[in-house]
Amino acid sequence: MASGSSIRALARRSRSLWGALERNNGSMRLQKGSVLGSPQASDAGEQPGAFLFHQVRLLVGGTKPELKDDIEDVPNMPRLSSSGTMGRRFYKKAHMKPAEDGSGYIVLLDDRELKTPARKPLKVPNAALALAIAAEWEWQQSGIRPYTMPMMKLAATSIDQIPRDRERVIYTLLKYFHTDSLCLRAEDTDPVAEKQAAVWDPLVDWVEGEIGERPMVTSSIFGTSQPPHVLEAMEKALMASSDWQLAAIDWLAGTARSLIVALAIARGRLGIDEAMDVIRLEENHQVEEWGYVEGGHDIDEADMRVKIAACSVFLRLL
Repeated sequence: MASGSSIRALARRSRSLWGALERNNGSMRLQKGSVLGSPQASDAGEQPGAFLFHQVRLLVGGTKPELKDDIEDVPNMPRLSSSGTMGRRFYKKAHMKPAEDGSGYIVLLDDRELKTPARKPLKVPNAALALAIAAEWEWQQSGIRPYTMPMMKLAATSIDQIPRDRERVIYTLLKYFHTDSLCLRAEDTDPVAEKQAAVWDPLVDWVEGEIGERPMVTSSIFGTSQPPHVLEAMEKALMASSDWQLAAIDWLAGTARSLIVALAIARGRLGIDEAMDVIRLEENHQVEEWGYVEGGHDIDEADMRVKIAACSVFLRLL
């Protein structure tokens, strides 16, 4: 079980990184394949619109005491030792360079090419994402902590798992589309029903425009099954996603309990704060009714924000 301070620290860093991306239009800056702002970076002058490495540092940990001193792991990330580490830092610097075949970028730890857990080369589509992954490795402390490297996790999933299990991933997403939280509503007499309509209906309208079919919405206690033509339209949208996008959509759908929300984040319809409002609408309503539980609601919210922010930033860097 993760500590609340660790999750909240990661959530604050996620929000800071997203804000930096918004201010700089998603751009990242490179300097001879090194990470600017790191101890190994050169002293070359900055360029306009630069996305500096220290912004990535806000997400991946830096030297903030609340993360450095916390030895517990964060849910859904690998836990390879009792301290949440997978060994001591064994390299002096992390950097990136174009792949020799010209088909992407690779990350290096000193002079060794970074590989995925399946021992495949970690080759990513562009320099921005390679730089972000290099940043995650660069700012590891004495121990390497996987839970502070969401870009690395998503990239490895895109390379190792999605090409092999693509059909199964899409099948599973469509299976749970029947219970999409945006399509299961409270009865009209419930006070939260009006809020659901105000916040969720525009997204149902949006996804209808995106896939060409309107998902079925119900307030029945028995739930609903999406019609075949809606499933086919959603399947076509998922099939059109790259392996990189599908890895993030899969993680988002599980976190949000909604494929519609996942697709909206992936296609830029929702930002992090908007997505949080959509996902937590019912819980926020309960908080208004019954009060806020410290050590409960705040940790759940922070944990969710880490996951949403990590996927959102990953998608923006593709």
